[in-house]
Amino acid sequence: MKAYFISLLAAALALAAVGILFPEGDGGGISKHLRLTAALVWLCVLISPVCGAIQSVRDRWNNLFSLSFSKEEAKKDYQDRFDEALQNASAEYFCDMLTQTLEAEFEITPGELRCHVSWETENGELTPSKITLLLSGKAIWKSPHELEDFVTNLVGCNCVTAIE
Repeated sequence: MKAYFISLLAAALALAAVGILFPEGDGGGISKHLRLTAALVWLCVLISPVCGAIQSVRDRWNNLFSLSFSKEEAKKDYQDRFDEALQNASAEYFCDMLTQTLEAEFEITPGELRCHVSWETENGELTPSKITLLLSGKAIWKSPHELEDFVTNLVGCNCVTAIE
């Protein structure tokens, strides 16, 4: 701040010296141009700290949103997110297809059978470990043993039935 006040004082003295050294001439010809130039120089000196303030605000704003990891880490993170989303979509698709197959095979009204699948990871791949069939409505009268045997033979994992 001290440097700013010193530069204001130096500019004022320089502009005063220039104003004294240049004559007004006949009709004040050059003095109008001189006053305009002096006013512009004085304005530039007065607002010079604003440029530094704008630059510091811009730097802080850019640092606020800068990424703190490399492109490789970002690519790996996005790949992990993609793989997770794909596995979740595959799990939902598996449940939907199993539900539709059971509804068609055992003539169950849509919405009266829900499947819940427990998953485990083997060698980086999801495999169903246990399937729970939730029956409601008229589906509770279907034979649970037939449903469980069909799912066990189809998928190859343990299957249980429950009534909602």
